[in-house]
This record gives sequence, C-alpha cells and structure tokens, in this order.
Amino acid sequence: MYVDLQWQGPRIFSENRTPETVPNYSGVYLISSRKGLYSYPNGKSALAYIGSSMDVGSRLNQHVDESKRIVAQLREEGTLRFWWARVGYGSHDCVEQVLFDEFEEWHGKAPFLNQIRPPCSRDHRKFVVRSWNIAFPYYFSSSAQFND
Repeated sequence: MYVDLQWQGPRIFSENRTPETVPNYSGVYLISSRKGLYSYPNGKSALAYIGSSMDVGSRLNQHVDESKRIVAQLREEGTLRFWWARVGYGSHDCVEQVLFDEFEEWHGKAPFLNQIRPPCSRDHRKFVVRSWNIAFPYYFSSSAQFND
C-alpha cells in the first residue's frame, strides 16, 4: 500500500502553550527540537519522538499533560516543534512503524523520547511511505532547519 505524507507544521509548543491549529484527524506526528541536534549512534538528529493517533490534535495536549519525558524535555529546551500528516485507510499505526524503521536504519536507534514501539494492526513492511515536503528522516539531521 502506498501512503503519501504531506507534512504540516511545524507548530511551536511549550509546557504552557499548545497550538490551536492542529487538526483532529487520523495521522502520524513528530516532535523535534527547535534548538539543536540530539546524539544518536549513527549521527545527530533534531527528531525526538514519532507517534500516531486517530486524533492528532488531541495527542499533543495529552503529551504535554501526561508525558513526563516530554515535559522534562520542554523544561530543558523551553519549546519544541510539532509536525503532523494525515494518514488515510485507518493505517496510521502502520505508517508510524515505517517511520520508526527509517529512523532506526538511518540513526541506529529509535528517537530518544519514544519509550515503546506500539504494534501495527497489519504487516507494516507492505507499506511504502513517501514524504513529499520533508525528506524524512534526513531533514532532521541538518542544522538548516533551525533558520526560523
């Protein structure tokens, strides 16, 4: 199955302020640094978290309210970036797994804020994911992204 991702964002968020413009649809999302690159076994990346949800807009608020790891990172950095893309066919969980595979292949391990890797409802290896406006995961390895 082919899935084309049109990434939206980034929206900047903090512990006290989350964007109101994130839509409530099924999709995948990313959380990245605004300030620098994190060290991974195979290089550096600003990407800190990969996720998916049936309601992307509400997930950001849940993370800020409930995730101790994300809140701790927000306290350290002040703000983070939130990216999202719509995923149709009820396959957001499988697309998340493809993004995990690509990131782990490129950087040698999962994003450091991800504690678990939720299962996919189908065989995610049958999915071909293309990101049209961000070269995932390569974009997050470049310091050029910090030119706000």
